[in-house]
Amino acid sequence: LGLTIAGIDEYDNGTLSGFESFSLGYSWLTKRGTFDEFSSLMRSVDFLIQPHAKQANLTHVIYSDELANQEVNKNAVYTFPYLAVSAIAVLIFCTLSNWGKSVEALLGCLSSLLAV
Repeated sequence: LGLTIAGIDEYDNGTLSGFESFSLGYSWLTKRGTFDEFSSLMRSVDFLIQPHAKQANLTHVIYSDELANQEVNKNAVYTFPYLAVSAIAVLIFCTLSNWGKSVEALLGCLSSLLAV
């Protein structure tokens, strides 16, 4: 792994107060080369490093674009039921508020759903 120190913070007396660093690892392949295995491996490494990092006042973070994509997809799946309930509530409200005007009710539902 290549480690690059991105910035060093010092106290007024010149002692080291902290630093920011990042490490880039490209084309990491596990035995089968799947991302799930790589993610599992990195979580195992993270589990081993965290206790030592906390004692040394260091923060250890694992980030990858694939992990970010998985989190975004998971959040989208979790919020979909709430959006569906909201859409049904808007549909019912607009339909019941314009009971005698079905075209206006439909257009009201459509415009409200497009706003969401």
